[in-house]
Amino acid sequence: MKKVFFTLTIAILSIFAITGCDKTEDVDPGKPPMATLKGIVRADFDANETKLTPMVSGTKLYFEINAEELVKVADEKVQYETLIYETTIGANGEYSIELPASYYKAVTVNVKSDDLLYEYNKADNTKTEKIYYLAGISTTINADRVTVFDFDFASKNRPSNN
Repeated sequence: MKKVFFTLTIAILSIFAITGCDKTEDVDPGKPPMATLKGIVRADFDANETKLTPMVSGTKLYFEINAEELVKVADEKVQYETLIYETTIGANGEYSIELPASYYKAVTVNVKSDDLLYEYNKADNTKTEKIYYLAGISTTINADRVTVFDFDFASKNRPSNN
């Protein structure tokens, strides 16, 4: 009887030891890992300034991510969507946004904006309007990280109405 009790006790302790040491964490499949992307956006609004000026507060930025980049192994039978997130440039040209990321690889983020018609101060201090736009701006983000990404709007002359 003592042998049976001893063997049973050892078996129960072994089960506790094996199952009690499991350190794997379950990941909620409904909540993707996130990353923070933030920075300062600038533009050239004045020919007399030696440095670029913070972008106009209230300008909207759009961040595009191909959903395929968020999965560990892409399924060629699935047509993945482009996910679009939006934020607004705040004071001093600053922006910040939380975006879905991946634990498996860096995720490419394309940054876009609507064109902005804004006043430009020429070297002779006369004013003209220019079109400010983003062209081919992208960066990468990683899960549970903060990425600082500063960038500049380009500009072109507004076509004349002649």
